[in-house]
Amino acid sequence: MGARKGADVLARFREAPPEVWHRGKKVENVVDEPGFANGIRSLASLYDYQWKHADRMLSVDSDTGSTVSRTYSIPRTADELRQLGDAMHCAAEHSKGMMGREPSY
Repeated sequence: MGARKGADVLARFREAPPEVWHRGKKVENVVDEPGFANGIRSLASLYDYQWKHADRMLSVDSDTGSTVSRTYSIPRTADELRQLGDAMHCAAEHSKGMMGREPSY
């Protein structure tokens, strides 16, 4: 799968919602649930942010030709390792370090 955009992430949560329970009640829609909505939207914004900074955060998969997140790549050279670090730093800049464990972990 290629790099997604924020709308793709939100659609995925709506089409195949995770099973989340909060205070003994099943949350049917994490995208719009007040206790989760802002976090989900922050996550979606990271996916949009990677497209705005594609030069640092995205790369082309040599096997498929798809544009993919650089954070999922396995670096094989020192330059690729530097690029991976730059991509992760860029993501941390977006959330000001407040996202904790983003999907690339």
